[in-house]
Amino acid sequence: MSADGELNLSELAERLQTSRQALLDALSRATEPDFERELEPGVTVLQLLATLAPAERAAASRVERLLGGLGGAVEERPAREPPEYVIPPQVVHDLAAARHRTMRLLERLRAAAPRGSDAGSVAGELESVARREGDAAQRIAHILGRRPAG
Repeated sequence: MSADGELNLSELAERLQTSRQALLDALSRATEPDFERELEPGVTVLQLLATLAPAERAAASRVERLLGGLGGAVEERPAREPPEYVIPPQVVHDLAAARHRTMRLLERLRAAAPRGSDAGSVAGELESVARREGDAAQRIAHILGRRPAG
């Protein structure tokens, strides 16, 4: 966000792209057994990945509610709990769908042009998505013996 309270959407889009690329790099040569490796007791790589898309959708929903207050259209979508059993392709597809929604939201933000505290709220929500994903990428890269990107 700029000093004058304007939301820098290009910077947010780049941050989201960087965090996603780091995650894809960490998973680039992952095998089926790699997805079942524990990052910590009781949390596998796959389970961590399965939390990212619902968290991203929740952040997007909060921004959309804020947009509703700015005169923007709100995309109402029911919250979904991740299924109890997931497989890697299902999780990766869910991540792609959540990111597609977020990128469409960024396009709508260009028209809404939130400023001040609204811009700060939007930036905070989207930064949290990138930070969560970047943290996951580092943890996964570490456990799989990959060098983190960047």
